[in-house]
Amino acid sequence: MTSNQASGKTTARQIRIVGVVVFGAFLALLNQTVMSPALPAIMADFGIDASTAQWIMSIYPLVSGIMVPVSAFLIDRFSTRVLFFAATAAFAAGTALCAAAPTFFLLICGRVLQAAASGVLLPLVSVVPMLVFPVEKRGTAMGVAGIAMGFAPNVGPTIGGAMVEGLGWRSFFWLLVALTVVVGIACQFAVKR
Repeated sequence: MTSNQASGKTTARQIRIVGVVVFGAFLALLNQTVMSPALPAIMADFGIDASTAQWIMSIYPLVSGIMVPVSAFLIDRFSTRVLFFAATAAFAAGTALCAAAPTFFLLICGRVLQAAASGVLLPLVSVVPMLVFPVEKRGTAMGVAGIAMGFAPNVGPTIGGAMVEGLGWRSFFWLLVALTVVVGIACQFAVKR
């Protein structure tokens, strides 16, 4: 324990670590709701009906929810850095697959990979502040993380609609790949264990 942790002071390092983890989880949550405005364009591109296209939205929370309890096992087995980086890499791979998917089946496969990674990233938002902040600062850190997490699903449809309208439905996935790569690189510098 450092002298800053013992005295209850928040350090720039603590803020960077939690910031990287929260931003990674923010992207995962944003991705959950951003696709709803893109459904008509996806239906037209792949020649599918609405009930089939709805799997784009339904599969994400289903797989993510399955992975949340699995993440408890993974958190015990791997360091935060390794786990966060692996989940971020899987999320980026799934997102790239979605962006380039030539068939609806591959788009769904990409969404499954994204969702599995999301189910690992989201619990880290609760775990990391407990690891890096002193007891008296944990509530504040969790509150700030909660605000960021609550914000993502609310802005997702707006961002998705604007991008679909202006650049097409694949554009959000390509943007998300770039942002996820940035988060993965930041993880290597910010998260040390």
